[in-house]
Amino acid sequence: MFAFDYYSSYVFHAMYLETLQAMVDARVNSRLDYKKYHDRALQRAQKYAIILERFISPEGTFPVIGRSTPYRLAAMQPLALMAWYQTLPRELSNGQVRAALTKVMHRMFDHQQNFNDAGYLTIGFCGHQPETADWYTNNGSLYMTSLAFMPLGLPAGHPFWTDEPQPWTQVKAWNGQPFPKDHRWADNIQTKDRW
Repeated sequence: MFAFDYYSSYVFHAMYLETLQAMVDARVNSRLDYKKYHDRALQRAQKYAIILERFISPEGTFPVIGRSTPYRLAAMQPLALMAWYQTLPRELSNGQVRAALTKVMHRMFDHQQNFNDAGYLTIGFCGHQPETADWYTNNGSLYMTSLAFMPLGLPAGHPFWTDEPQPWTQVKAWNGQPFPKDHRWADNIQTKDRW
């Protein structure tokens, strides 16, 4: 069996990190050291955000793979979440992430038929493409695309909005500019039970 999709975006990284943050904030006292689990999940989400940023082409497209493609921009949720949490990895600047996400949003929504006559999202990825639906897809699930808009929760004076736009990795790579090399990655956080 082989699966290659964006469920690490839709569910795994974001929801796990948010759940662990709730446990840390609640100061839950259990055998699990939720702070260590959170720190490890944050590092993994940051690495995944780097990968997502690298998926964005100079034209603002990203690979359409796997199931649940009608969630559209939700594939970029961890990248948006890291910006909103103000925990972007050092490899990604605010101006770079904002420019990349903005390009994707324009590419997806500027000239496509993503909305019906009543103004609701249609089933599709970049336009009305009902054949992309899975058996569990419904009109409500389409609005997972709004998860990529999380940086809107940042104040207007935040560097995410005020920093100059910068080229993202694929723009640099395809224009002969220096860009960071990708590499093997592993975290070193041990999450042993407290008792």
